[in-house]
Amino acid sequence: MNLTIIPALLHTSILGLLTAAIPLKTIATATVLAIPSESDQIVVDPSAVQADKAKSLHVLGFTSGEDLLLSESEGAFTPEEWAKVLETGERICCQSAGEDVAMEGGEAEGTSIRDFIRSVMETKVAKDLQWK
Repeated sequence: MNLTIIPALLHTSILGLLTAAIPLKTIATATVLAIPSESDQIVVDPSAVQADKAKSLHVLGFTSGEDLLLSESEGAFTPEEWAKVLETGERICCQSAGEDVAMEGGEAEGTSIRDFIRSVMETKVAKDLQWK
């Protein structure tokens, strides 16, 4: 199974439902995390090469209520590594608007996935409500 495509499929589905004005009780966000063979540092959104060479690969999805919705893993990992993966995935998917999430290297990861979905929908609504 190609785990790296699951978050894109989930986000596309959510955006499709929102664009079609289907009422949803909650939305979901997902991310891919990898634990490289050569270190224990978690890689967020690994490249195809990083995912292929990783000791383990994980896809985590969370609802907007910060509940774990999806957990799919492949490869070997310890319970401590799993706890770190779960914490990182929750931080990536569930961070609040405007809150910075620091990567292991100390640099900011940027906007959250929720913020991205919100900005896409705000742009669509603004365009739909604009008088022509």
